[in-house]
Order: sequence, then structure tokens, then C-alpha cells
Amino acid sequence: MKYQHYHFNDFMLDESFQQWVLEPESQPDSFWLTWISQHPEKENEIRQARQAILELYQTGARKEMALQALARRPEMATASQDKAATWARISQAIDAGEAASSPAPEARVFQMLPSVWLKMAAAVLLLLGLALVFWQRPNRGAPALVAYETAFGQTRRVTLPDKSVIILNANSRLTFARTWAAGQDREVTLAGEAYFAVRPGKKPQKFKVHLRDGAQVEVLGTTFTVTDRPSLTRVVLNQGKVRVDLLDQQQGRGAQASARMTPGDLVEINRRENRLTKSRVARPENYSAFVQHKIEFNNTPLSEVARVLQDNYGYKITFVPASLADKRFTSSNPDNRVDLLLFALEKSFNLQVSRKGKRITLKEL
Repeated sequence: MKYQHYHFNDFMLDESFQQWVLEPESQPDSFWLTWISQHPEKENEIRQARQAILELYQTGARKEMALQALARRPEMATASQDKAATWARISQAIDAGEAASSPAPEARVFQMLPSVWLKMAAAVLLLLGLALVFWQRPNRGAPALVAYETAFGQTRRVTLPDKSVIILNANSRLTFARTWAAGQDREVTLAGEAYFAVRPGKKPQKFKVHLRDGAQVEVLGTTFTVTDRPSLTRVVLNQGKVRVDLLDQQQGRGAQASARMTPGDLVEINRRENRLTKSRVARPENYSAFVQHKIEFNNTPLSEVARVLQDNYGYKITFVPASLADKRFTSSNPDNRVDLLLFALEKSFNLQVSRKGKRITLKEL
């Protein structure tokens, strides 16, 4: 079900979740209560999203009552209308700015509830990406977190508190503390794929990238690419030195496997077998082609091409016959021209390419 992939902002924008939080009498509690009990790992994000929705509701209700009170006073009506018009112009400017700065090939469309407060809250939700720090404000001594996400086919440049730079590839999520205290480790959490250009820190400030299931990359000062997808986890080092650790999740400390990397090394993490495999690559920059807005393959199995199309663009690829997946392919295309990539596949292997929504079939003629 889609909810298992949801994060804080996804729950906030989901109509069913909004109804459960605000109008529990309109639908049975059993679904969400059962789902939460089956997915305890989502409990914290659900709690924060519920609190944020309730706060928005209370804020919207107070604003609506204030506007109604002002409207009943003739001498204040004009000022109230001016404020409403000003807020409308601000909202339009936010829409235009977001569209210009972060174009995505596929925008999520959601329908808000018809309540008055939600109409007012819609403008606030446009700022959700920046407001995550507010909603996830420190509690119980935990640092405030900021999160960045990309949609299918979208990349994003992120500057960290220490001025290190990360290029986030499509369908990825990055979180880190809003501020990094002097003398403490610099830490980020990645789900997806990203290119890192890490600035050397003041000793003993290490830089750590946390991945799923206890995998971790420790850095001193370097450039590298991390891929953390459902079917593949790997690190490719361009410059500098890093260490990849596969931590012991049961014990909560220590490493089950470790690998030190030098430029040109590729380390792949096998979580099922709890092992790391290191190999050499001639051109490590090929693995970060998305930084240059390219999608590149160099003698790459078509099975890997299919994985990239699925993870970065949301396509589901079917090979007919299945043995096509073992054929190897070399190509370089703009990352926003999947059509050119499919055309190259069609001509290179004499294939018939059929597309139906997000499903693509590559059939040998």
C-alpha cells in the first residue's frame, strides 16, 4: 500500500488522513488505528503530521473568526479586504517561484477538504518544504530537522550547514539537523541517490551518511556518489577517502563488515548476506551523470537500465523474452529525454517499445 512509503508531508496532504484527524466521526477509526499498529516505524511521523494538521486547523479557525469580526465592523472592512488581496498576491508569487525554481515532469495533484480552514491552510502548505523545521521543532532535546525531497525525473542542489554540497537525484529524500554544533559529527540520512562534495571538517568533525538497515558512509573530505535504492545500495568514490560500514542492527553498535575506499572504488552492499563487495571502475564520474543532467550507460546490462528507469522515473519495465535483461547497452542522453533513451534501445536491439502509462514493454522482434 502507498502509505508505507509516506513521510510527514505526505500524511499531511492525504485527504483520508486529514479526515481521520479532524472528522473521526465521518469514517471508522479502525483503518488508521490498525495501520499504525502494523507500521510502528511510522508512528513518529504520523504523530507529528497529526499535530501539525490540528495546529493548522486551530490557526485557521482563529483567523476565520478574526476576519468575520472585522467584516462586521464597516470601518475595518476595506482594510480586511486589502489584507486578503495582499495574501492572495503573496500566494501567487509563491506558486510562480516554486514552479520556476523546481520544475518537475509530474506534479502531485491533491484535493483539499471543502472546509474554510483548509482553503486558508493551502497557502501555508505551499511553504511546507521550508516549514518542516517548524513542525519538527526540537522536543525532548532532539535537534530540529530539515528535509529535502525530489520527484521522479527531478534533481535538486542542497547546501549543508558546513557549506558542503549535495546534488539529490530523482525520487530521493535527504534529512539532516538544521544546525551542526562545533566538535560534533556532521550527519545526514539519505534514501535514494545523491552526489556529495564534502568540505573537510575541523577535527574531530567527521561526516557520516546514514542509509537504510544500518549501512553508513564515513567521510573526511571527498566527492562520491551514494545509491540507496530498494534493489541496490552502493558507493562510488571520485576523490578522497571514505569508509563504508554495515552496522550490527541487533547489537546497536559495531560493524559487521567494513570497507575502506580509494578513488575509483565501487562498494556494493548486500544486506541479505551482510557483506560488502569492492570493485574498481574506470570512470566513477559516470555514476554521477545526473549532476550534469545526463543519463548515461556504459556497457551496462539492460536490467540496470530498467532499474534506473524505475527508481528515477517511476517506470515499470518488462522484457520479452526475459533474457533481454542480460544484453549490454551504451548510451548518453539528457536526463529529461527518456523518449530518446527508448528510441536508442529500440534501434540498438531491434525492439518493439510499447508504453501504457508507467508500464513499458521491450519486445524482441
